[in-house]
Amino acid sequence: ATAAERGPAVVPLAERVADLAPEAARVLVLGVVRACVTEVLGLPGSVHVPDDRGLFDLGLDSLTAIELRNRLGAEAGTRLPATVLFDHPTVRDLTAHLLELAAGERTVFDADALGGWVAAASGLGTEDDRRAGLVRALKSALGRLTGPDDTDPATAFGMDSASDDELFGLLDRELND
Repeated sequence: ATAAERGPAVVPLAERVADLAPEAARVLVLGVVRACVTEVLGLPGSVHVPDDRGLFDLGLDSLTAIELRNRLGAEAGTRLPATVLFDHPTVRDLTAHLLELAAGERTVFDADALGGWVAAASGLGTEDDRRAGLVRALKSALGRLTGPDDTDPATAFGMDSASDDELFGLLDRELND
């Protein structure tokens, strides 16, 4: 399709909220998320989409989840991960996530802060949910920064950074199922 057929380009959320007060930015992003959910689910415009109800409880299925992720990604001006709706299952959670993404695009990277997170997580046990959450977030961030390398199977499946225990655990689960 030509640019004219696709319609006008969407201004990324980061640019739309850049000069807004925090509450105004939240209201704007909340409106965008609600509008996308309403459109994808085919709801009448007058229907109020609750902030705290699970999107899958509202009728989202696998196909509409992909459509919603793509629409929100277009609004944000970035490709969102396939798990975004599972990681952020409500309108409130999605709004907060998109605000974080928008803020991150305006924030100068602080390598010392990342080092502090890693140092703090190093003191947590391997079974601690906080550590697991940080590992997931860091892997996701690294994937967004580097992109997948489909030419190397180990990199494509994340096996290059897996510990021996993780690999053996995966094998045990797969062979025992």
